[in-house]
Amino acid sequence: QRITNWEFNVIKSMTGFGKGEIKFSGGQISVEIKTVNHKFFDASLKLLVAESMEGNLDVRGSNEVTRIKGGSGTVTLVGATGDLLATSVGGPISVTGGSITRAHLETVSGAIGYDGVVARRGTLEAVTHSGDVTLRLPTDIGAEFELESFDGTIDPGFLATSAGPPKARKGKPLIFVTREGG
Repeated sequence: QRITNWEFNVIKSMTGFGKGEIKFSGGQISVEIKTVNHKFFDASLKLLVAESMEGNLDVRGSNEVTRIKGGSGTVTLVGATGDLLATSVGGPISVTGGSITRAHLETVSGAIGYDGVVARRGTLEAVTHSGDVTLRLPTDIGAEFELESFDGTIDPGFLATSAGPPKARKGKPLIFVTREGG
């Protein structure tokens, strides 16, 4: 379910702190708001937790910590930042415009797509039991990779060298480093 119209009321507090929940037919969102200088309101979510067993989850915007749990619908995140955990049982997971420090994306029978950047010393894990994983990362990324597939193929075509890309062996992880690593 997509939530398109909701807004925060101005905090009327001596401490500049507010806390509340937004409930809707597909779930609930918990919101914690704190002003930086205790005078002006500058909203950003510190923690976003959303869960849906049947419907789609569509999250847009940045949060420090995002926890998404889907059942059979599509999990879509646009502009995700910070620490991200997205899981799904039967639906695909798509992250675009991401700039994460740590992410774990996991689905049992869906595809996973990530199109974005990973912070230096950051981690990105993508796990699916019977779906494709597509990673679109900057060409100049410095990272350590460990790719593994039990039945599928690994195509590290982005590592075009004079000797060609590294070759994966069935049942063995493909481990390599780009640039100076992560």
